[in-house]
Amino acid sequence: MPRLARLLRIGFYGSTGAVALGLAALVAMVQPRRSDDPAVADPEVIRRLKMHVEVLAGEAHNDEHPVPYAAAKAYIYQSLASVGYAVNLDDAGNVIARRQGVAPGGEARPVLLGAHYDSANYSPGADDNASGVAVMLEVAAALAGTAEPVEFHAYANEEPPCFKTACMGSLAAAAAAGAAGTRFSAIVVLDAVGFYSSEPGSQRWPLALPGLPRRGDFLAVVGDFAAAREVFRVSDLLASTSPVPISRGVVPHWISGSDWSDHWSWRHHGYVAVMITDTATFRNENYHEVTDTPGSLDYERLAGFTASLVHTIASLASS
Repeated sequence: MPRLARLLRIGFYGSTGAVALGLAALVAMVQPRRSDDPAVADPEVIRRLKMHVEVLAGEAHNDEHPVPYAAAKAYIYQSLASVGYAVNLDDAGNVIARRQGVAPGGEARPVLLGAHYDSANYSPGADDNASGVAVMLEVAAALAGTAEPVEFHAYANEEPPCFKTACMGSLAAAAAAGAAGTRFSAIVVLDAVGFYSSEPGSQRWPLALPGLPRRGDFLAVVGDFAAAREVFRVSDLLASTSPVPISRGVVPHWISGSDWSDHWSWRHHGYVAVMITDTATFRNENYHEVTDTPGSLDYERLAGFTASLVHTIASLASS
């Protein structure tokens, strides 16, 4: 996820009233909800999530650090192949997994779960975004062998300098899907989902707006107005089982930062997509720093979220 310090550099392209209306919409929909019957974090899933993150985020991995970058890609490939998926590498460096025997576009409207696997600069990238990749790998393992129509994408080069340029991996994946006429029943992107704090004031916001959560103990489902229905659908499913409180935000596309992940690529090519995030820099001071290490994450909460996401992806795929 590109640095969110610019997040609400709200391009005042419209009237002040339009800006206020967009912010009011965001505030009205952001309140966290927790399940009355939450999924239980499995100790084995906790162990595996920690293992994935430690392997993926041992050091910086990106085009400036090609050896660990290649190792991360190989680990993701092997992890998906080992649980029975047909895994392909595309020319952009993306790792794409489908059910055995299913060609690209050969399945009717699959659910796509994606996460980028590069880190920023010299950061090892535990939260951003080994946490998202680790969750994706565990969801894939949980759904392996089922008949659910799902795809799993690990994207290369989400971070600057490739963000929103031709070398961005998810942009190439979305362009290829659009050219092939592929349609999805849902597209969900994970970006920074492993850092939590229950301390009052641990959740920061760029503007002091009333009603925003002040504890960094939740995850947010985010999309623009075109994705509003999907934001509600995904957040409702998650909140029905998640032990981690789930917020949602329908954010005007002209608010800078609302599109700062791989869901932007899909929207750019005419798809509806949402992002799930812990809000990154507004909570995690390690964001894009050398201190974004595996030891900084909360694996119990990450495992609880993983269990609820398995339910959510399966429900989306069967609906």
